[in-house]
Amino acid sequence: MEPAAQPSTALADRVATEFLGRYLQDRLAGRAPTLAESLARHPGFEARIAEEWAQLQQPSVTSAFAGAITVEGASTDAPPGYRLLRELGRGGQGVVYLAHDERLGREVALKLCDRGIGALDGPAQLRFQREIEAVAQLDHPSLCTIYAAGTHRGTRWIAMKFIAGLSLQQQLDQQRSRGDGPPRERAAIVAAALCIERLAVALQQAHAAGLVHRDIKPANVLIAADGVPVLVDFGLLRGPALAGAGAIATLPGAVLGTPSYMPPEQMAGATCDARSDVWSLGACLYELLTLQRPFQAATLAAELQARTSESAQPVRRGNPAVPTDLATVVATAMAHEPARRYASAAALADDLRRWRELRPVLARPASLWRVLQRWLQRNRALAVSLAALGVVLLLSLAIALWLLRDTREALADVMRLSDLKTAAELQQRAGTLFPLREVTIPRMDAWLAEADALLAHRELHERAIRRSADGSGAVVWQREQLEALLGQLTAMQQRRDRVQTDREFARLLAQRTLVEPAVLWQRVRAQVRESKHYAGLDLPPQLGLVPLGPDPDSGLQEFAHLLSGAVPTRDAAGKLVLDDGSAVVLVLIPGGEFVLGAVSAATGSDDNVDADAPVGNGPCYRQRLAPYFLGKFELTQAQWRRHTGDNPSNYSAEATIRGIPPGDRNPVENIDWKQADDFAQEHDLVLPTEAQWEAAYRAGSRTVFPHGPDERGLQGRENLADADAESDSPSVGWPFVRWLHDGHPVHAAVGKFLPNAYGLHDMGGNVCEWCADSWEDYPDAVPRDGDGLRRGEFFKYRVIRGGSYAMGVRAMRSAYRGGLPTSLRGAEVGLRPARRVEFPK
Repeated sequence: MEPAAQPSTALADRVATEFLGRYLQDRLAGRAPTLAESLARHPGFEARIAEEWAQLQQPSVTSAFAGAITVEGASTDAPPGYRLLRELGRGGQGVVYLAHDERLGREVALKLCDRGIGALDGPAQLRFQREIEAVAQLDHPSLCTIYAAGTHRGTRWIAMKFIAGLSLQQQLDQQRSRGDGPPRERAAIVAAALCIERLAVALQQAHAAGLVHRDIKPANVLIAADGVPVLVDFGLLRGPALAGAGAIATLPGAVLGTPSYMPPEQMAGATCDARSDVWSLGACLYELLTLQRPFQAATLAAELQARTSESAQPVRRGNPAVPTDLATVVATAMAHEPARRYASAAALADDLRRWRELRPVLARPASLWRVLQRWLQRNRALAVSLAALGVVLLLSLAIALWLLRDTREALADVMRLSDLKTAAELQQRAGTLFPLREVTIPRMDAWLAEADALLAHRELHERAIRRSADGSGAVVWQREQLEALLGQLTAMQQRRDRVQTDREFARLLAQRTLVEPAVLWQRVRAQVRESKHYAGLDLPPQLGLVPLGPDPDSGLQEFAHLLSGAVPTRDAAGKLVLDDGSAVVLVLIPGGEFVLGAVSAATGSDDNVDADAPVGNGPCYRQRLAPYFLGKFELTQAQWRRHTGDNPSNYSAEATIRGIPPGDRNPVENIDWKQADDFAQEHDLVLPTEAQWEAAYRAGSRTVFPHGPDERGLQGRENLADADAESDSPSVGWPFVRWLHDGHPVHAAVGKFLPNAYGLHDMGGNVCEWCADSWEDYPDAVPRDGDGLRRGEFFKYRVIRGGSYAMGVRAMRSAYRGGLPTSLRGAEVGLRPARRVEFPK
């Protein structure tokens, strides 16, 4: 007798991965699986399973379960600010609970990462962190929204939007338990195809951002109350956006994902791309149409073996009611070789839409007869009309002439798709019409002319909608497209009106900021030239700015940025009088050579010494800075809304906050770096460099804090995590400073606290502020002369400076620095705009 063939190493690794996940679930559920049970579950792999089981019995591993398993086998130590209500589900990475967000008064899905098996701890945490950073970039109704994330007592957690509905897996299980057969009616088959089409459209957004899901399955699709499918659990993401993490985030030999829905290349351990997710979507559609998985066997090992050498059975074998074209779409999506599949999720969505609309699918080359057949199916009424028209033409030329009056309506149908494309292009180009200056007016005029030509077609499209009111099939699709176009035209009209207003502003900008305040500019120019602060600087008038004169305390000159709001006035004492409509106020910061950074001990040179300086805040360096403008205050929510039309802030006037509630003069927050940079550029502003920010915060000081060495001098100067915040929300886990009282549980209206020596408010607290630099260690990137800009290899991370209402004294230090991914938004991060000083060329 020949010896039995031994399983391949790769296949054994996959079975071991499945065993580890099952073992973890058993332990978290309070069960201790025996070796015999584990061997029985995985016939043919006894040697490998015995080896893995023995390693799991080591004390270093079993002790990892201590403290993590409580009532019902699940860790119920919720992060601060959340109260667990009930368990929603378990998976290979952790447990998901329905939880109540105590601060915002809403229900969320709270995912707690498993700490159960030591061998899985590091990789699981890395996958969890990547999930947070990657999904935060995405914004689509079929992709689950992330609210917040963090780490609590060694457990990583993530708060997501709670979808009150069953998963696709649960719906399929219910159908099977009821004995329902596969869908037979066209309406049910269309509903299945539409579900996958919507997921493919959403997934294309993730793929466009360089992200691959790698674990698409019915259990990871929730059906919301409105019927919209929502894809969740991005813990297995892999793509360019995650470069550098993939090599260390997987156990040796492990294959991440769920075997029944994993494409062949993922089973083989090869690199996955967008086409891998396309395969998994096809597998989900296969199961929706047949109520069977594409590959089924008595054991996992048998299923895995079949997966490596066979293709799935044709979907029509499981359900003959599936139309041939739709079966072709499924087969193309699940092709064994990636090159034979759809090249993108968008291509899959497009073919599913074509099938729904009774048009030939692109995955199946169509003969002339099939094209005609599909056209007749879509346009039965139109086909009959054309036949009748032929008869009528033979009978009467007059009737044919009468039909010509529909020419205008027919033109609207022809123009539909081109106008949709034009509207999208014009909306995109509108973002290039900045900054608002006279040189931009010709581009605005060209844009306005194109927008007016597009808007002139509105009546044609409205008449076409009325004409198709009683249509079906393709006519219904045409009407939907026309209605979508009308929605875009409405938005285009609003954007056109705004561009017209911006054009008028640009036309009058020089008149309002250079000509009308000419006397003010002459006075300020003389004051700057004679000031002890500016070393003889000859400041020319600055287009877009209106002089406000010097601050009565700092002596530095201040200016209103006209595009951002109304010019504020000064009271009898020389203090600025501000309201929600006030413009950004810029302070002219003196140039010169500055010593920046900090060292923990004196070096004998002229360094900034901070005995408790955090690692990475040094070494000190000397930097020459040219004079520049910097915001006196952080950008407010009112100023942001005035330009964008919305307020992204987590703590706004609508938030339920005890104590002093936030208002429109509080700083805008919850914005990522690109949003901050776009806002600055569209206002002819910039984000400050890290060197500019620190020089302004220090305001000539060389001490640990700008006001001096004693941290208690922060009282009345900065808003940080104080005793009042702890009294308001003692469970949030902030590093509370119990000797300090600022009266605000979160951020405060700008200007509420004392300024520094340059007249700048809230630089150390309130919210952190984005800077222009990439986040580099000081020795790794040479700062640019004149502004100190550092750009290096970590350009996907940007510097943030200053502390916030949720931070302690450590973050208020003069040299304190941090960094965040450009895509990350948080309720503690805003911006303080800057601007270059312009000199005549």
